[in-house]
Amino acid sequence: MKILLKIFIVLNIFLLQRSFAQTIVINEFVLRPDTADGPAGGLLTGEWIELYNTTNAPIDIGCYTVVCKLFAVSFPAGTIVPAFGYFTLGASPSQIPLDFNWGTSSSVFSPTNQVGILSNSSDLITLWDNTQALIDGVVYPATNLPNFPPPMLPLNHTFDPSCGLISIGSGALNAGSFSANNIMPTTTAIGHSWARKCDGSLDWENRAPAAVTPHATNGMPPIVNFVASDSLLCQGDCINFTDLSTPAAGIISWNWTFDGANTATITQQNPTGICYTNSFDWDVTLEVTNACGVYTLTKPAYISVPNVQTPIISQNNVSADCTSLLVNLSTFDIYSSYQWFKNGVLIPSSNNDSISITQTGIYQVSVVDQGCTLSSQQVSINEMGIPNFNLTLSGPSNFCSGDSLVMSFTGNYTYQWLLNNSPISGANTNSFTAFSSGAYSLIATNGLCSDTSAVINVVVSPPINASLTPAFSTICNGQTQQFSASPSTAT
Repeated sequence: MKILLKIFIVLNIFLLQRSFAQTIVINEFVLRPDTADGPAGGLLTGEWIELYNTTNAPIDIGCYTVVCKLFAVSFPAGTIVPAFGYFTLGASPSQIPLDFNWGTSSSVFSPTNQVGILSNSSDLITLWDNTQALIDGVVYPATNLPNFPPPMLPLNHTFDPSCGLISIGSGALNAGSFSANNIMPTTTAIGHSWARKCDGSLDWENRAPAAVTPHATNGMPPIVNFVASDSLLCQGDCINFTDLSTPAAGIISWNWTFDGANTATITQQNPTGICYTNSFDWDVTLEVTNACGVYTLTKPAYISVPNVQTPIISQNNVSADCTSLLVNLSTFDIYSSYQWFKNGVLIPSSNNDSISITQTGIYQVSVVDQGCTLSSQQVSINEMGIPNFNLTLSGPSNFCSGDSLVMSFTGNYTYQWLLNNSPISGANTNSFTAFSSGAYSLIATNGLCSDTSAVINVVVSPPINASLTPAFSTICNGQTQQFSASPSTAT
């Protein structure tokens, strides 16, 4: 069954000016060849049109059609343009492999194998895909455009029957029907070409013979790409990025944007030490510049930083009498796995969210969740009771007024000193100096349990005003004097 392919030339302006997702584009063409100025091999001795595949996959342009003012050529099924490759068709004797009058195809109003089938004064070169959609078009110049195409009979194209009958109607296009980028201001000088400044780029330029590049690159836009050393991170992790853009040789600058990273932007080719502290799925953008222009790639949600909370240990369930050690340690949040440690050493078979302990030491738990490993704070567990609770005294508990007594206790506790069973304001250190009489004691607390020391009874004696009284106010030589001491009860 043949497919009827109709190219309707009566097109509205919207069709031609809309932004096509172009995959095959017209990349370069020569309309005024010159044998004398042409490079070796005669590639400028005939007219030609170069097509370019802007994608990274081969494209079958079978039944695509190039339509100009004076001719139309459809490509047979299986005509492949390689990824980022070229397909050039030319008029004899251009020495381009595919001729405008290729095989049994016909050109309208031009004899077979005629050289000059692109108009030197004005023309439209249009490219249509196999669904009758216009995918690219070039016009020259902006003024003096003819009706396109002129009234003509239908073109019976029989090169590949699978493409069916091509029927060309009549109508008119003008410069306003094309994007400004694809309107050439003039024709070209002999031996020159009109070419996109870089393969597939929007801007065009007029090239002298030495710069004409049939079936070869006009200047290759970079294919932007990059990779991170890791894309699943934990909060606080730092990673490196590697630029994979090609071709690398022509790139002159790099501009990275790291959403959510501690370093927001950087201009190195291969950034290192990019750190993420906040949880989210973050975008990364790389912008590279070469002679063709600026090209950008954004990888959305490329860096994933899950929200994993640092575990916090809570203590509870102490034995009631505070004479033995029994403590339950547990975490508040739920994680994928747990491992408990005592004094930095792994505790075997301790892989739950809580643990009961009966030994003193420094405890910690390590957890894993969403690929991240985090460790809790260290918790120091001391003996529940307070062994050998004896106060140390700096001297006897009985002393004279004006002297003092220092009482102390050594241990990692909190303290409260008592006088006659009442707290002494501000007396909260491990030592206390007594200056007055009373019953002194100490409460020591280890955070979970408390104990009270034995009472120290301090006796402060008042000062003694001693005096001697003689029996006689005067005595003779050889007599004996007697004295009496006061107070008489003193020793």
